[in-house]
Amino acid sequence: MIAVDITCRKDSFALAAKFTLDQPGITAVCGVSGTGKTTLLRALAGLEPQAQGVIRVGEERWLDSAAKVHLHTHRRSVGYVFQDARLFPHLNVLGNLDYALKRAVEKKPGYSLHDVVEWLGLHELMGRMPHRLSGGQQRRVAVARALLAYPKLLLMDEPLNGLDVENSEPIAQHIRHAALQSTIPVLYATHTQPELLALADRVIYMENGAPVFHGGLPQVLRDPALPFVHRADGCNVIFGRVSHHDAGGQLTHLETGLGKLAVPGEYGRPGDAVRIVIPMNAVSFSRQEPAPSSGSNLLRLPIHSIATPRNEKLQGVQNVVAGSAQEALAARITTHSCLKMELKAGDTVYAQIKAVAIRVT
Repeated sequence: MIAVDITCRKDSFALAAKFTLDQPGITAVCGVSGTGKTTLLRALAGLEPQAQGVIRVGEERWLDSAAKVHLHTHRRSVGYVFQDARLFPHLNVLGNLDYALKRAVEKKPGYSLHDVVEWLGLHELMGRMPHRLSGGQQRRVAVARALLAYPKLLLMDEPLNGLDVENSEPIAQHIRHAALQSTIPVLYATHTQPELLALADRVIYMENGAPVFHGGLPQVLRDPALPFVHRADGCNVIFGRVSHHDAGGQLTHLETGLGKLAVPGEYGRPGDAVRIVIPMNAVSFSRQEPAPSSGSNLLRLPIHSIATPRNEKLQGVQNVVAGSAQEALAARITTHSCLKMELKAGDTVYAQIKAVAIRVT
């Protein structure tokens, strides 16, 4: 378990962060610019000497101000991936990775150089010098180098910053795969929704130097106190598993906590865990069970809440969340439809979801 309770003052800015991480996977640290995301990561890495409080990683105390414990960065089993790759220019890719291996504080038998190269798709790059790598390739090598230090905590400070969407999406999938395979807990600073949707299992949302929310990604995306559900491109993320494939219809059938879904294409193998991204605009409601239609999924759900989005660009619409506090689906429908159907919290409705709008990773 990782336990953090720290403060850090820099000029007029003050960080005050308290949280615990008790699961592997990726925890996104997000918020608008200037909320303290980078300062938090730097404090955890020992790069902010003015940080005070407590940082415990497993049985190790990296910081305990009351006991006058303050481990320097080189004594903390931490990996750090910066916004720029910071590869050694005089070493090729293999040399950069080997550098990390030789200096690892504690080598774990759980994965090897070969594994990391496989996870991040680096086989064809091993002999290249950094200046011959694209920006995306450099970021993947930087992640691999951090993993091969065998850290107990991996920090990533907006490593996809500056890359276009076409390049960043596959790299995000490589990063997620590597993080899950290594089982090292990751704190990933970002300010973009696409990275949240692709990577995060949990989210720490920061405002004015302090976490104001710490929870699972699905809950964060529909929480009315946070900005995501009020965005024009608001989305849901649901975690589920592959049930089976329909070869004739070219469909993948999924099991979720809300019910069964079918999506075009073939994803994973039966039993595989998947994340399912559903845009709010791809969901509609009816009071009566509709006749089967082409490409629609149907879920019978109770309405949990109805609220007007806090976005002046969204006029004449309502955010409707259907399901339970634990498992739910957010949709955006017109105020006219909401009034016409006389929808209210507690009513049971049929949610229709366009199959072609669902993304599975």
